Amino acid sequence: MTSTTPFTPLPAPTRTIRVEVWSDVACPWCFIGKRRFAAALAQFPHRERVEVVWRSYQLSPRRRRVPAGPRWTRSRG
Repeated sequence: MTSTTPFTPLPAPTRTIRVEVWSDVACPWCFIGKRRFAAALAQFPHRERVEVVWRSYQLSPRRRRVPAGPRWTRSRG
């Protein structure tokens, strides 16, 4: 038995991709990477299908915190 109605394909489902970005807010390289990712995403033709989730972590959690002293302020102005 054959059907006389023409076959019409269903529209492709709108798929999204989830990108999780893990970075340290104090890391200058993470900031550079964030800016480059944002620029690349802006040029991506299907950017509306991309869900970006920003996560944070500390690169050196055991690093001792040292208050800014006179030596640091002299070197930084």
